Amino acid sequence: MLTINTVRTTDGSGSDGGHRIEVTFDAATAPAVEDAIEHRPTGARALWSNNRSQVLVGVALIVAVVIGYLLGSNRQRSSGSSSASPSASSASSALSATSGSPSRNPPTLVSSAVLAQTGGICGIQVGNQLQLGVEIENRSAATVTLAQVDAVFPLNGLRTSRTSVGVCGGVSPQRQIAGASLAPGSSIWLSMIVDVLVSCPTALPVQFRVTFDSVGRAGTVLIGAFPDLGDVAYSGCDAES
Repeated sequence: MLTINTVRTTDGSGSDGGHRIEVTFDAATAPAVEDAIEHRPTGARALWSNNRSQVLVGVALIVAVVIGYLLGSNRQRSSGSSSASPSASSASSALSATSGSPSRNPPTLVSSAVLAQTGGICGIQVGNQLQLGVEIENRSAATVTLAQVDAVFPLNGLRTSRTSVGVCGGVSPQRQIAGASLAPGSSIWLSMIVDVLVSCPTALPVQFRVTFDSVGRAGTVLIGAFPDLGDVAYSGCDAES
């Protein structure tokens, strides 16, 4: 008769990371022996110190049951980890989509609701150049800070020399545009000095592209100040008439 004293299992105790099972038993006609059976990725190998057939059969049955249990548990853990991983990834994606991340480029404002032309324009000849100006106002409820003003010449014929804050009347820039601010409801004059590349610029349109910041967001508005320069006197045009 075979009597089992203890059955003990350990995970990864072998040198190759397999399961180690230790069984202590008493045989009816033999002293107690202790054997170790290692369950490894390549199979099971039994280390025996007793060759008795009765001991072999009993221990083999016990080991088979224990190994089957351990393999089943490992499959369940592996399956659980695999199924949990997509869930964790989905949860992470959902959290990212919900919370969002700070955008590197802030959204652009609807410019027409912020800056607009008042209707005031000015234009004078300075030497062979023209000084052209436009008045704009802040229609929003927040302070607007100007960043840059660029001239747009749809038909060419002109070239920007410099831009400034201020009404027409002088060659020297009165104040730089970058950093100039407009309180809600206030207005400001923007002017530019342009080189005339044609004999008479009367038919040429001129626009002001204004870049600004408001409440942490950037915006750009195109001000069509001059549909043409027919109302701006220029000496070259007099020579042609």
